[in-house]
Amino acid sequence: MVNAVSLRTSHWWPYFIFAIGTLAGSAGPIVLRYAHAQGVPSPVLTAFRLTISALLFTPLVFNRYGDELRRLSRKDVLVGILAGAIFAIHFMLVFDSYRFTTILIAGVLIGAIPLWTALIERFVLHERLGRAVWGGLAISLAGGAVISLSGSTSTHPGENLLVGGALALSAAVLGAVYLIVGRSLRRHVSFVPFTWLICSSAAVVALITLAAGHIPITGYSTEGYFWILMAAIFPQLIAHGAFNYVLAYLSPTLVSMNGQLTNVLGAAAAFFLFAELPGPMQLIGSAIIIVGVMFVIFGQTKE
Repeated sequence: MVNAVSLRTSHWWPYFIFAIGTLAGSAGPIVLRYAHAQGVPSPVLTAFRLTISALLFTPLVFNRYGDELRRLSRKDVLVGILAGAIFAIHFMLVFDSYRFTTILIAGVLIGAIPLWTALIERFVLHERLGRAVWGGLAISLAGGAVISLSGSTSTHPGENLLVGGALALSAAVLGAVYLIVGRSLRRHVSFVPFTWLICSSAAVVALITLAAGHIPITGYSTEGYFWILMAAIFPQLIAHGAFNYVLAYLSPTLVSMNGQLTNVLGAAAAFFLFAELPGPMQLIGSAIIIVGVMFVIFGQTKE
């Protein structure tokens, strides 16, 4: 306990790792935009990203966590498969949302997962929410109304705020469902086998989607495969790995802020790389939603 306190207060390197993870996470939407420009569909990106993650975890899981895997009940396995399926669909919706709207709008709406988690906990699981959480929900609702009233001001071809926003909102809802379903399994399963089970199940679902949709995994350009690899390395391995690592040293509230930080950095990068600038009302609405999400995060942490 002494070591943990010391690390939280006197060492700088957990903050450095957190910063690296935030930068890597903010590169995710940029990488997706480049992959889509090469004609790589979202299900292919999802399948490659999850399959690579599952394969990297496999040797470690079987060498060190074989006994724990064998102790899993049939219910645990089914819950893991269900959570993995939700996770895969969530990713495909996330990736597609960036095709139809700006990186800022998609990122802000997807980053509202804490809001939907709170609503599901209240109205489905009948848990009580504090005033700060309710205030954050109200603020975020106001921000969403501002964005919806702004209309689409982009001149980029193929952009559709309504479609992109609907995909991003659906991804956020599924992300919240995944967290709640996965939480019931994570409470009694170690992090590594839990992650492997989720990624493996999600990868299988993504591959089935490719087969059912007759979507090829070959025939893309060399640059397209390069961006597929980058999508697996930066947002998946580096960003997620960094955030999971620093949870042992930094406040969960600080770590949970990474979604909002990556949204801002990703939007700034999109401005310089793609000349992507949302309209004034969209910027205001996005800022309001971010404030609302932060209210929810701090409110849940206080509770």
